[in-house]
Amino acid sequence: MHRTSAKMRGVWTKTPAKDLLLAVCGVLLLALVGLSDYATGPEISFGIFYFLPIWLMTWHFSRRIAVLFSFLCALVWFAVDDASGVQYSTAIIPFWNATARLVYFLSFTFLLAYSQEQLRQSKEEVKRLSGLLPICASCKKIRNDEGYWQEIESYLHRHSDTRFSHGICPECAKKLYPEFADDLMKKWKETGS
Repeated sequence: MHRTSAKMRGVWTKTPAKDLLLAVCGVLLLALVGLSDYATGPEISFGIFYFLPIWLMTWHFSRRIAVLFSFLCALVWFAVDDASGVQYSTAIIPFWNATARLVYFLSFTFLLAYSQEQLRQSKEEVKRLSGLLPICASCKKIRNDEGYWQEIESYLHRHSDTRFSHGICPECAKKLYPEFADDLMKKWKETGS
């Protein structure tokens, strides 16, 4: 049962039907926000709600589509402002306001798209480092994604920001350097390293 629902979710996330549904939801949400903004009149600020459809489009589609939708939101806000009958001292003020709103929307779009990209990269990094690593039981080399065996240090350095400093453990010191092992152990106990 659990496997089937996971497969269904996987299929659902890869279909054009989902994209179409999300696009329609974004447009309907923008229409709802625009109508609500018009209904409440110019005295009540409704601007914060325009960020909801922008968030939806930015999170689920490409940055290009989100930028286009930011322009659409600014245009809807401009139309609502014009339809509300507000009289400004100069004819340029509605255009200035629409441009300022567009800058807000675009800033939000780019910041959200950047955050989404950072999250995606972090998830990939965690996925890459959290799975099972095929490691040789004898020499401790790791098999990489291409199927080649490489030293653990080079594998971890390539897949993370880990840097290595090499030393030798007491057991290996006794095995490899038996004539110096006692002196090394004594020195390590004195220095604590």
